[in-house]
Amino acid sequence: MDLFGTAGIRGDVQSRVTPALARAVGRAAGADGDSFVVGRDGRTTGEGLAAAVEAGLLGSGADVTRIGQVPTPALAYAAQQCRGVMVTASHNPPTDNGLKLFADGEEYGDDAEARIERRVADDPDPVAWDEWGSSERADVLGAYRDAVAEFARGHGEPLDGLSVAVDCGNGMASLATPQVLRDLGADVTAIHANVDGHFPGRESKPTPESLRDLRSYLAEGDADLGIGHDGDADRIVVVDASGEVVHEDTIVAVLAEHYTAHS
Repeated sequence: MDLFGTAGIRGDVQSRVTPALARAVGRAAGADGDSFVVGRDGRTTGEGLAAAVEAGLLGSGADVTRIGQVPTPALAYAAQQCRGVMVTASHNPPTDNGLKLFADGEEYGDDAEARIERRVADDPDPVAWDEWGSSERADVLGAYRDAVAEFARGHGEPLDGLSVAVDCGNGMASLATPQVLRDLGADVTAIHANVDGHFPGRESKPTPESLRDLRSYLAEGDADLGIGHDGDADRIVVVDASGEVVHEDTIVAVLAEHYTAHS
């Protein structure tokens, strides 16, 4: 049974990533550990699929902490000392959803994913009634934003005087990036910054074409830098002050230069 692709499980919610599959993956994952955090992005199907994952985890005996709508990196942050499941289809269209599994802050590797696939195929029964896990609700967004800002302060210069435009794409970046940049001193303009699983502002995948509003804003001379996110805020596209997209290789080179200069 091949469930996982290059970044978790993704697909149409009517035929592939159904509540039944989400519960089965939760039950399979629950055998890996005693404690899980479960988060989701803003897709309209996220709440139901997260509930299905949680049901599977609880029925396997695992305890669950529900952290609600968060960026995928915030889920990874919350899962540093446990395991986690993120309900997201990243930059896919709103008809899709998906599941990403984490352990100790990192996504499952190939071996762990193969283990989950085998368990889903075996379809194990839930544990006995008195061995089910328990659940609770927690808010991790504030701690995550603070941790990102603290990391930036320790590895870079203050952003005082820098004007940044952020296209959140109606996704999870709306809950993090503008606030973090403001905490670091930047003057921030947020575009498409309300969470909406229909992605009314633009398609969720940040491309030169879909970021036309951001690029136009930069080209008009209204900001020094632009950032465009995908739906779950685990990737960025950078736009320069003239409205042109900065190639990924250039970003890597800038980061490498900064790292070597400060290491």
